[in-house]
Amino acid sequence: MRVDRRWLWTPKRRIVVPARVLGVSRWITGLFMVSLVCASAHAASYVYAAKTANTVVAVGTSTNTEIATIQVGDRPSGIAVTPDGAFVYVVNNGSQTISVIDTQTNMVATTIPSAGPILAIAMNPNGRFAYVTMGSSPGEPLRSLIGVVDTSSNTLVATIPYGGLDSGAEDLAVTPDGRFVYVPTAGALSGGNIFVISTETNTVVDVIPTSLVHRIAFTPDGAFAYLTEVVIEGKVLVLDTATKTIVAEIQVRAPNTGGYPNGVAISPDGKFAYVTAFDDLKIIDVVSRTVVATRTLPFAAEVVPNLALTPDSSYLYATSGLGPMMVFDTRHRVFLDPAPGRGPIAITPPRACGEDITNKTPVAKSPLSAFLFPQLQFQLVAVGNTTMGPIKGPITLVLNNVNNASFVGNSLQTKCYAQGGSPYITMGAGADNVFSPGEVLFFPLIFLQTGPGNISYTQRVISGVPTK
Repeated sequence: MRVDRRWLWTPKRRIVVPARVLGVSRWITGLFMVSLVCASAHAASYVYAAKTANTVVAVGTSTNTEIATIQVGDRPSGIAVTPDGAFVYVVNNGSQTISVIDTQTNMVATTIPSAGPILAIAMNPNGRFAYVTMGSSPGEPLRSLIGVVDTSSNTLVATIPYGGLDSGAEDLAVTPDGRFVYVPTAGALSGGNIFVISTETNTVVDVIPTSLVHRIAFTPDGAFAYLTEVVIEGKVLVLDTATKTIVAEIQVRAPNTGGYPNGVAISPDGKFAYVTAFDDLKIIDVVSRTVVATRTLPFAAEVVPNLALTPDSSYLYATSGLGPMMVFDTRHRVFLDPAPGRGPIAITPPRACGEDITNKTPVAKSPLSAFLFPQLQFQLVAVGNTTMGPIKGPITLVLNNVNNASFVGNSLQTKCYAQGGSPYITMGAGADNVFSPGEVLFFPLIFLQTGPGNISYTQRVISGVPTK
């Protein structure tokens, strides 16, 4: 049937609000489906990074602002996240412990003692084990070890010796299929090697001679590993994991000019490798193995070893030991305003419930008014971004504790904020999918009154779309 319409304008889009509709039952469910997301959706992730000598900060990637500060052990030096995002493991080099953070509460759930000095950590993609670089415990012969942590019992269940006394690695990585741990070393006496450890037998099964290398990242398919050299030649090495040979050398800094490549990360979509080299960020095309762009780091730091990308490859986070955390928009290839954090970093998978931005987005509600018949009530809710920075869209309004009415604008429900489920409505934030400072989004709501009292509810504002 024909429907008369009036137009409500927002700064970035117009919303169609029906002004006359016939029928009472089935048409209600789809009445305001126009308000659903038109822009591409994202699910919020969180960055965990060191903050002080004994704290870790959680930063929401939707707003790049601090969500929580968590007390951990002394001198956090490595961070890893379980594949489901439920826990963050923080290696504390000073106190020789591992703090296990529950990401739902952002509190330390347990602390794992180490048998010796520990530095770096990597998580197996199956989530069952984490691997840490460590030294021998007091009273034992000096040697370099990889510790194996069972994440179900949160205990150190094995130690694997590798290399010589000077082989202590500052990085390690697990292959995407979870079968091997690669440990790059740069020993002053023993030279450069990559020790390959079987996760099935917890033994060294191969040693690959290289130059002095210290950071490693795998392509998503595991076919290649990118390694940064600790030498003044300024190269990134590409290792074929099938043949165990170096198949390419990529010059990222002119030889003998000071500084050397440090951090390396490969985008989850497998298209680009990102390398920090002295005061530059180098972007390497993984297919052609050439540097396709260079950007100057916004903060002077000779060593920026810590890099991590969001699961959708849209943003790169980089830290030195000094801070603050640098945020790089990979699509536009520009640095954004920095975020809190320094030292080791890791990023969680997308959060099913999005990022709660209620305290950053004031809400104004129009009076409820009858729509078609007295029991059907219409309300327009305005949500504003009063922060100094952009918020990633889309934006979701979750309705909790609805009294004396049923929300009938759509049939969407989320169990993120109420066990029985809460209705929600989602708005895109324009073609760029960014909720800009000063912008206002309008959410049209329809309620069917079911009781004699006033209609009331509480609300949360979420960046992203709930997926549970």
